[in-house]
Amino acid sequence: MARRMPEDRLEQLVEAAARVFIDQGYARTQMADVADALGVAKGTLYLYVESKDALFDLTARYVDAPQPFETRPALPVPTPKRGATVKYVRERLAHNQAPATLVKGLARKRVTDVRTELEAIARELYEIVARNRRGIKLLDRSARDHPELASLWFEDARSGLIELFTRYLEDRTRRKLLRTRTRRW
Repeated sequence: MARRMPEDRLEQLVEAAARVFIDQGYARTQMADVADALGVAKGTLYLYVESKDALFDLTARYVDAPQPFETRPALPVPTPKRGATVKYVRERLAHNQAPATLVKGLARKRVTDVRTELEAIARELYEIVARNRRGIKLLDRSARDHPELASLWFEDARSGLIELFTRYLEDRTRRKLLRTRTRRW
């Protein structure tokens, strides 16, 4: 009689893989490390994913998803085509990249309450980070091992968001809506 796979094993696999990739980075992670973290034999992983690339892609797609597997992928999850993971990350970043309150704030000619505006921007930024925190850690740690991901993450996404927020702060400071503070010791 064949053994049944636990229904939540795929979710457990994504969680274990995320922990290991975040802890060790992509290059140093081995399938045996993920199997150990999951508490299964290394061969068991290959019932779920074809390769380490498939595992990383699966993890990147589902680590922060609110309902990870509404539609379950066919098992074993195939190794993604070259560039598929980067394409997915690019689309996800584009969806979350420019917080609406920040974009609207930059476009606003007249500001009546800068404190409320800045609080709304900070709140939205916080919510985006909180909602995607494990995916952000996964990219931070593993992108160094993938040059295309590193460029996308470090040079485009993070730098772009920082540049956008800096423009907002500089604009509000130039318009004397925010003050720079000098510290006195």
